[in-house]
Amino acid sequence: MMRHGAAMSGHGTLRPALRRGAAAVALLALGTPALAQTATSPAPSQTEEVVVIGQRLPGSSAVKSDAPLIETPMSVSVIDADRIDLLGQLTVNQALRYTAGITPETRGGVVTRYDQFTLRGFAINNSFYNGLSGMYAGWYALIQPDVTTLERVEVLKGPASVLYGSSTPGGLLDLVGKRPVDHAVNSVDLTVGSRDLFGLSADLGGRVDSDGKVLYRLVATARRGDGQAVTTENERMVLAPSLTWKAGENTTLTLLGLFQRDPKSDGYGGVPALGSVMDNPLGKVSTRFYDGEPGFERYDRTQKMAGYEVEHRFNDIFAVEQNLRWQDVETDYRQVYASALAADNRTLSRASIYSVEDAEGVAVDTRAKADFATGAVRHMALVGVDYQTQDATMEIGYGAAPSIDIFNPVYGQTIAQPPVYYDIDIDFHQTGLYAQDQMKLDRWVLLLAARHDWYKQTQTARRPLAGEQVVDQGKTTYRGGLLYHFDSGFAPYISYSQSFEPEGGVDFNGQPFDPTSGDQWEAGVKYETRDKRTLVTLSAFRLTRDNITTTDPDHPGFSIQTGEARSRGVELEARIGLTETVEANAAYTYLDMEYTKDNSGLKGKTPTGVAENTASLWLYNTFRDGALKGLGLGAGVRYVGKTWGDAENSFKVPSYTLVDAALRYDLQSLSDGLEGWRLDLSVNNLFDKEHVSSCYSTAWCWYGATRTVQAGLRKSW
Repeated sequence: MMRHGAAMSGHGTLRPALRRGAAAVALLALGTPALAQTATSPAPSQTEEVVVIGQRLPGSSAVKSDAPLIETPMSVSVIDADRIDLLGQLTVNQALRYTAGITPETRGGVVTRYDQFTLRGFAINNSFYNGLSGMYAGWYALIQPDVTTLERVEVLKGPASVLYGSSTPGGLLDLVGKRPVDHAVNSVDLTVGSRDLFGLSADLGGRVDSDGKVLYRLVATARRGDGQAVTTENERMVLAPSLTWKAGENTTLTLLGLFQRDPKSDGYGGVPALGSVMDNPLGKVSTRFYDGEPGFERYDRTQKMAGYEVEHRFNDIFAVEQNLRWQDVETDYRQVYASALAADNRTLSRASIYSVEDAEGVAVDTRAKADFATGAVRHMALVGVDYQTQDATMEIGYGAAPSIDIFNPVYGQTIAQPPVYYDIDIDFHQTGLYAQDQMKLDRWVLLLAARHDWYKQTQTARRPLAGEQVVDQGKTTYRGGLLYHFDSGFAPYISYSQSFEPEGGVDFNGQPFDPTSGDQWEAGVKYETRDKRTLVTLSAFRLTRDNITTTDPDHPGFSIQTGEARSRGVELEARIGLTETVEANAAYTYLDMEYTKDNSGLKGKTPTGVAENTASLWLYNTFRDGALKGLGLGAGVRYVGKTWGDAENSFKVPSYTLVDAALRYDLQSLSDGLEGWRLDLSVNNLFDKEHVSSCYSTAWCWYGATRTVQAGLRKSW
């Protein structure tokens, strides 16, 4: 059964919203476009913002080590907090707009409660947070840490199961939270903007004691505003404390917490294709149309997380690390949603749904590392074991709702509480044992890794039928890569990687299904200048996802695992320091994705929300001298090509091109008495281009975000 709000493509019965995959490649460490400096630059003042472009990222998600990205034979994009802040982006989904391999915001500007997009051809719902799975149970209780709490977003492209266990072949996102640093980071931000946006946030941190053995960080945010759809609103309150204790020269412990309350979360509905992507003889549906009922609907979510990261170094060779997180996500969701448009082209039939969920779990990852040499070969080796467990309870009901006129909607109709349909508990455990060695001989880099996972899920139902379903599966995955780093800065590479996802259900003979799997070959070349201000990656890939369940032609009503999806394409991603003050970021993706084997009519089709071509260009200039000293100006253009609007590929969603702009001004340039004060202004979709982000069917399409303007005032000290 496809649940309302899923609007996903793909096969599978276990955790359907995670059954996605496809492919693309690239690597881009996006440094802040303002005041970028190299590692040899002078130390900054307290109020100066400096990010080292192309720097090594401690604990990089790609290889769980501090190996530089230029020597990593796989594709990773990194978006730092300053880039997110500069563009006034309030969600991770928005932060991915300039990232290659991604068709962003498939739910457009109306839906902001989830970060929904396609990566290498398939929808990605489950984000990782600080290297640990978000433990998505498959319905509506998803984590979504606020962007103000994040240090950076790492996009791992292609299969990543060898280090992370169950994940889609398209890749995964690792959201890296802010943590204490050994210098003062104190700032307060006031933000106002379109749709009555008002926000206040603080980021405070530094030393607790004079020796710097104890460090702290506290991020607090409160924000409210109106949604793009009429009558919808959003509210959020966030508190993210962290504390680091340097127990000795070789031992560090960091405690991390997050409490986030989202009493209101905009809308979750859409518009019919007639009147948005297709001509309707009665006119155009408003970009602010709301298909729900304000008196009935709600999405109230509470996220709680607590954990730690500990590292102990025994000597120059051996070290051990462990990170652990407990999390609990509670949601109370009610929605009235569109069903179909009547023959009169204006009457939209609707239905209702509600869901009350509580998903609580623990994830832990422990790894031992060794940095050593055998002759002329240097090894960065690690062996680890991770474990996660979750208990999720959910009560879900479906009901009727009165229709509505899409051109003259009248709200306030009475909606009865839907009757309970599902009443289930889901309990799962996953254990993985993995090993990896990144070997370097002169300028050659060879990466080899392997992992085995044990996965067990038990679903206990009380409704609609009492019973228990158990999925008990295991899978071994591999990854390998070879790279040569020339003195000139070029680094050609080739890699192979695998992924898996558990698959529930049985075939006609009662045999449990095997996990679905993904395999990717990728080849490319990276180029990085010595000052690390320019980084370019050109890559090509072919990814296949197989063991997909599809209709059993010999036994109607049953499935067999003979389905297959293939994704292949080329990506170019570049960050170029044009001058000392001007930086350009560019991305282009060509993606050819289709179902290559299927018995239900999908063979040769492309999933919805997947663009064949995407491209973007961002330019930013910082004025350091003259009358404009202290001013930063940026402008960007992003293009998303046509996408198919339904599973049958019967109609297409038009392409769109949008323009963004940003301004940043250091007010100290006006007076020394304004030291630490900064003004920010960002405009997204500058020309207010009306566009549809994607469709799932003729009944469900989503308008993209209309023009938004944000102004901010920051005080740092």
